[in-house]
Amino acid sequence: MDKKGKIKWYVPVAIGVILLLAFGVNPLTLLQNALSGATTPTTQAVVPVQAGTCPAGTIIADTTVTLDAKRKFVSGTALAGRNFYRIKDGGSWSAWASVADAGTFTSSPGTNLQILWVLTGGSVASGHYAEFQEEVVPCEGTVTYTKDVIQSGTPTVRVYSDDNGNLLDSGGVENETTAAGELVNLKLEYQNAFETGNPHGFVIVTRWNRTSVDDVTINIEGKQLATVGIPVRYTTTTGNHVQKAFFFPGFTDSLVHSGAVIVDIDDTNNPQTCVGTGDLCAINFTWEARNYFLTDSDEYALGPEDTDDNNRTGQADMNLGSFYLD
Repeated sequence: MDKKGKIKWYVPVAIGVILLLAFGVNPLTLLQNALSGATTPTTQAVVPVQAGTCPAGTIIADTTVTLDAKRKFVSGTALAGRNFYRIKDGGSWSAWASVADAGTFTSSPGTNLQILWVLTGGSVASGHYAEFQEEVVPCEGTVTYTKDVIQSGTPTVRVYSDDNGNLLDSGGVENETTAAGELVNLKLEYQNAFETGNPHGFVIVTRWNRTSVDDVTINIEGKQLATVGIPVRYTTTTGNHVQKAFFFPGFTDSLVHSGAVIVDIDDTNNPQTCVGTGDLCAINFTWEARNYFLTDSDEYALGPEDTDDNNRTGQADMNLGSFYLD
């Protein structure tokens, strides 16, 4: 202040400069912008955008969606199947629709999307296993979803004798010799055919003669297989048989996976040689592959048969690894 109590002109200027510097603003730059007519840029807060929705100022009414399945192991091979899909835009799921592989449809950004790859009428298209996938349609004019699908094939299943290590067969040439009360541990090998696989596993229905065998269990790579329900469509007309089903895990490689078939022979009745009289003295294995299908309520499910008790894998049940006892 001067002698008359007035504030000097430069005091508020100095205070203003200090405040500008405190907030990271260069006063010289501000003065130059003011003299030149330029405006000082401002920083706006970035508002996160929910996946699939469009940010403010971006207008995309429809997104063209392409569904393009790829054959695992074999590139460049066209798939003949159809891909099923359904959408949900804030409400209930729509009915399932389908497009040919590499086909397109339109949807709105932010829409929930469920895809069943290579599902044709609930069965595998061109011998490939179906796959399930969920997505949110992005804020883009076009989007392509891809999925590797695996060609189905007939695996090789080998069971070896506990007596001499020979490969057992279903024709009665090489049998497993047993004795009453014996617990037989037979080496098991499973191997997919080249460039095929089973991603969803099998239900193995095991059948044996209740007179001479008390129980059968299976393990693979050190883990005992869990028992599951026997498929409805599986029937046998032999009254003295026991049926038991196991879940066998899916493998998508061509490596050899080792395990064991453990047979508990009856304490009194030893199996007798009876090759040529049906399977009274055999341990039978029927392999039923699991696959995706649509239920009567329009939902998707995974199993060895659909709600009409039909095989939905696009291939017949397989009798693999069966052998005779004597």
